[in-house]
Amino acid sequence: MQSKVRFYPLRIGKFLSHIPRIHLLIVSILLIVAFGMRAYCINEPPLDFHATRQYRSAIIARGYFFEMSQSIPDWEREVAIVNRNAEGVLEPPIMELFAFFAYRIAGAEHLWIPRMLSMIFWLGGGVLLYALTRDLISSDAAILSTAFYLFLPFGIRASRSFQPDPLMVFAFLSSIFAISRYHIQPSRTRLALAAALSALAIFVKPVCLSAIFGAFILANISRQGIRKTLTNLNLVLFGIVSLLPTVLFYLYGIFVAGFLRGQAGMSFIPSLYFSLTFWLGWLNQMGVTKIS
Repeated sequence: MQSKVRFYPLRIGKFLSHIPRIHLLIVSILLIVAFGMRAYCINEPPLDFHATRQYRSAIIARGYFFEMSQSIPDWEREVAIVNRNAEGVLEPPIMELFAFFAYRIAGAEHLWIPRMLSMIFWLGGGVLLYALTRDLISSDAAILSTAFYLFLPFGIRASRSFQPDPLMVFAFLSSIFAISRYHIQPSRTRLALAAALSALAIFVKPVCLSAIFGAFILANISRQGIRKTLTNLNLVLFGIVSLLPTVLFYLYGIFVAGFLRGQAGMSFIPSLYFSLTFWLGWLNQMGVTKIS
C-alpha cells in the first residue's frame, strides 16, 4: 500500500520578477558571461590549476590518440603508449576518452578541446542547479545559487581544468535533480533514471557517493518517515543500480586485471576508521578543533 505522505518542495516569495522570461534572460546572461570568463586564454598551457593532474590526463589522452593515428611515426606512437601506461589508473579514464574522440574529430591534438569540454560540463551543471533550486525553493533562489556556482573563483579555475571533476559535478547535479523529481512524483521510470544518473556520477568519481545516497535517503525520510525508509525496496534497488558499475570496475581492476591493486592500497585504508588522529583530522578540516 503506497504511503499518502508526499515530498513537498519549499516555496518562498519572488523578488526579482514574476515573469519567467525575465528569469530565463538573467540565467542566459549569467551563462554567457561565465563562458566568456572561462574561455579567456583557454589555448594556453594548462598550468593554472593542478598542472600535474592535467598533465597526467593529457598524457593518457595523447596515448589513445597516437595509438589510433596512422600518420604518427611508429617510435612516437610507442613512446606515447608507454607514457600512457606508466600513468596507471586512478579512476575510469572517461574524460581522457572524450578528449581522444574529440582529437579524432578535430584531426589533431589540441589541449584546449578537453578544457572546453570541462567548461561545458560545468556550465551544464549550472543549468541543472538552476532547475533544481527553482523546483525546491524559488526562481530567485535559483538565480542566486546559480550565480554563486558560476562565479565562485575556485569554480572558475577548476572548471577550466582537464580533469574528471567537472564531469563528476555535472553528473552529480544530474543525479540530484533526478532524485528530486522522483521524490516529488514517484514512479519506476523516474527511479530508474535517478539510479542510472547516480551510477554514472559515482562511476566517474566515487567521492560523490555519500552525497548522492544522503540526498536520496533524506528525501525518502521526508516523504515516508524513517521506518518506511528502512524497509523501502526502492532504496535497495537504487543502491544496487547506483553502485553496480563502480563495484564491478574496481573488483575487476583489483582482483582480476590488477591495474588498481596499488591504487586501492593508497586510497582505501580501513584501519584509519579506528584511528583517533584520522577523526581529529576531519574535525580540524572543519575548523572544530586544532591538533597540537
